[in-house]
Amino acid sequence: MKNTLYTIILFIGCHACTSVEVMEDGAETISRARSLHRSSKYVQNLQWDRATALVNRWGKVQVGVPFSRTVESSRSLDEYLIVSEAGKEEFVLQVQNDKGVPIKDVLSDFDKYSLPGFTGKVLKRDVNSEVSSGFVFQDGKMVGKVFGNQRKVKRGRNLERECWEVYSITYYTDGTTSEEHLYYFCIDEDDQEASTEDWGGGSGESSPTAECVDETENFFATSELENDQPLTTGQLERTRTYSWKAIVGLLYVIRSYEVGVHKRNSSSEPWKWHSLQHQGLSHSGLTVGYSLNYHTISSNPTIGQYWSNMALNVNLTIQYVCKGFPLSTSRDFSPNVNLNVG
Repeated sequence: MKNTLYTIILFIGCHACTSVEVMEDGAETISRARSLHRSSKYVQNLQWDRATALVNRWGKVQVGVPFSRTVESSRSLDEYLIVSEAGKEEFVLQVQNDKGVPIKDVLSDFDKYSLPGFTGKVLKRDVNSEVSSGFVFQDGKMVGKVFGNQRKVKRGRNLERECWEVYSITYYTDGTTSEEHLYYFCIDEDDQEASTEDWGGGSGESSPTAECVDETENFFATSELENDQPLTTGQLERTRTYSWKAIVGLLYVIRSYEVGVHKRNSSSEPWKWHSLQHQGLSHSGLTVGYSLNYHTISSNPTIGQYWSNMALNVNLTIQYVCKGFPLSTSRDFSPNVNLNVG
């Protein structure tokens, strides 16, 4: 069966867990989100007439808006921009559904490691990025994690365009990997300038803090392994500790610490992964003009034979003052690192 790409909406967090449901009357919610929304340069051609208001399992209301764009691709991309009830752009999510499982069934269980009957990929990406990450399923069971990448493509002497190849690497639970080309996209020099057009249909009035810089934009996720040290060593079992740079700013580094256990059946056999556990985060560096807090939302290890992966979801919150106003911005990062059994 030919692969079909669908898009669903991903929500993170839990307060009072109930089932996902489509709002019976979402017109008011969609209208409010549309009036408050200011479209970024990246996401345009929004189809608000096809927008869907949803209530996630924790009671949060969000709106999914289809949009179209031009990419050089061998597959059809069905993408939704997810905005909050207050009109803030949040993320884009896609689903590659190999067996045609009803999208409502996938939506109701999307945040679980088991999707009954589902074979395919569930991918999420930031609004301003082409790089997706997510999970791959086989007959409802999670069998791998997907991490997106992109390579700059050389286009001769055409200096007015930057072109990129988007691809993903999947790390399977049996220790194997696969790489898949997704599509190409190009950016003209003019496209890299901020848009001044009001796409949201609102009043267009700017707030006193409209020109303030979101300090979280100066941080990015990394996967730089710094240290790999033995903790305990035996003939058939050993423990090692790992430290790596997970989030990096101009003068600031947040490190993650993991503990891995390796086992073998005899001293003549190679070591293989047995378990990997997240131990916590630490930081070093300076913050100039703001205060910073962080915490681990989730840690998800994928165990292979000779390679394993630790994928984190980390929240970063920054408090600062701009134009006399105290502000607080929060952003979630998804760093991950690959670890060899050694």
